Amino acid sequence: MRSLRHGARSRYLRRVGNSSADHLAVKAAARALGIETHGDASAASRVGSAIHELLTLGGAAGEIRPGVTVEDLFLLMTTVPVDQSTAVRERWIELVLPGIVVR
Repeated sequence: MRSLRHGARSRYLRRVGNSSADHLAVKAAARALGIETHGDASAASRVGSAIHELLTLGGAAGEIRPGVTVEDLFLLMTTVPVDQSTAVRERWIELVLPGIVVR
């Protein structure tokens, strides 16, 4: 895995946070229109496998802290303050990032 600078990791997490906010807004709008949104278990499994592989590669490269799990990242993804401003999400990322990556 190619080494990523702290700035690149931060940009990536910001993109994920903003994308999550957009995704949740679309789901909320669909529910308001009476459209049910359902999870896809096979997609969730594929995402979990992909995150596990990325964590393994990042750990081997010394980029990811030892002990960070797929469940940890899922927890972080579900706690992104998606209903807040971009500035609040960026501050959240600044606070969370040191717990995930090795500087």
